[in-house]
Amino acid sequence: MKSIFFTLLLAFLVTAKGHAAPAFEKVKIQKSQSLQMAVEQTSKTMSFFDINGKKIEESKKTNENQLPVPAKRTFAKMFDGYEIKQAVRSVGNDGECYFITAENDKESIIVKIDETLEVSVFTKSKK
Repeated sequence: MKSIFFTLLLAFLVTAKGHAAPAFEKVKIQKSQSLQMAVEQTSKTMSFFDINGKKIEESKKTNENQLPVPAKRTFAKMFDGYEIKQAVRSVGNDGECYFITAENDKESIIVKIDETLEVSVFTKSKK
């Protein structure tokens, strides 16, 4: 289920960057009978619900100034020379984390920084 969530979040980051999202949209995703998730998307927020309607995750666009200082410091230490283009705050069953889209002269990256300041690189692409 996490891989579907991260795929949807990545799609949200990429598509929301250059397009205005509809005011309200619901999408149902089925992978198997045991997994069904509803997605509710507004222009700045994406919420994920389980089959019973319980919210399991919420992601909201934010900007660099709203990132917690420890997350900004961690990012700056590990990715010196990168400029933050977009940030998304995600809150769910696994706690709070931030997805940061950034780039430098050579490449673009999307990284995840969780509450414990653990950093994961999701994508890295050459320009």
